Amino acid sequence: MTIKEIQTMIASFNLPNAYHHFDEEQLATLTLPYIRWYFNGIDDMYADNINFQSIPELRIELYSNYKDFEHENTMESTFASNVWAYDKIDSYIDSEKLYCTLYVGDIVITEEEESTNG
Repeated sequence: MTIKEIQTMIASFNLPNAYHHFDEEQLATLTLPYIRWYFNGIDDMYADNINFQSIPELRIELYSNYKDFEHENTMESTFASNVWAYDKIDSYIDSEKLYCTLYVGDIVITEEEESTNG
């Protein structure tokens, strides 16, 4: 997948979303549920002192004030259609009174294809 395809996939959920964090202006108007996504480390394929393929760990977090089965089902169907294997971890953040569903998995990032004219 390309970065653009990941962004498009996340945007298709029609929820507020941000890479890594929301800025202060976004936080002022942020409504639940929302998505935070980011890359957390890499597990590159390498040999002979050369990294052949970057394989970052993609994390997508769904935050809600209730257990949001509807959005989870939508997201999981989209992940399946995009052939992304993930682990799912549910948690409750007591101090924030929020549910967090974390999807985490390695993803091969491909380069954007250049358009050709002519």
